[in-house]
Amino acid sequence: MTETTGTGIAVPSINEADKFEYVTPVGVFSFEDIERAAVAEFGGVETIGTEEADKETLIGKPMMILEWDFHESKDYDGAYFVWVKAALPGAVPGDDARIVGFSDGSTGIMSQLAEITRRRQAYRNLHPEKDAQYPLTGILKVRAGLRKSEYYYNETTGETSDTGGKGYAKASTYYLSE
Repeated sequence: MTETTGTGIAVPSINEADKFEYVTPVGVFSFEDIERAAVAEFGGVETIGTEEADKETLIGKPMMILEWDFHESKDYDGAYFVWVKAALPGAVPGDDARIVGFSDGSTGIMSQLAEITRRRQAYRNLHPEKDAQYPLTGILKVRAGLRKSEYYYNETTGETSDTGGKGYAKASTYYLSE
């Protein structure tokens, strides 16, 4: 079953969004407020710029997602992707947080964040007085970072397999981990 989010993206209905901790500090209105929230959680921020991160390097690393937004792909007609900006804790306690960005256009992270956005919009619709206290696309703590699911994909048929075979190529999908 699929649903259409407020962004117009059809995504599979999932309940995984309930497994993440929503951090909703009162009065988060600006980037500076979000940065202060990251400093409070991780002890500092290294830079204001965003370093593009390889999702492989984020497996198992706790992070606080600061914001995300959905975009239509210029490379794939009718496809969408999500751009995520996150803070990672420093290498040792007391180190500044590192701000990174990454994108995803699959049934993994993009679908999870579309579902979270949909649920937050539904909450706002029921409680319009709390709009400013409940950001649609930001401040999400992911305690265990990303996880990777590997499988085999047949581009001709669109089928997936755990074992592969003729016409199948290795593929992977990344998810926000529990």
